Amino acid sequence: MPWWLIYIIFGSILIFGGFKIFSLIKKRNLFKRLKKEVAEAEKEIEDVKKLEKRIHEMRVLEEEAGKEAERLAERLKNKE
Repeated sequence: MPWWLIYIIFGSILIFGGFKIFSLIKKRNLFKRLKKEVAEAEKEIEDVKKLEKRIHEMRVLEEEAGKEAERLAERLKNKE
């Protein structure tokens, strides 16, 4: 075998091995980033659920306050 063919073979092995290692590192970083984004999305979903619950509670309180205001206004009319 000629010497240049050996260099070409070894060079090809090193280049393709390097690409393989680079792709594995890239996939690993992509997996970490995806995992981080999923965790952030889950946290945002929890925040939205808490906010919806709080909004619902505020609406219930507003309704109760409106009913109480009507009741007090009616009571005031009856006293006059």
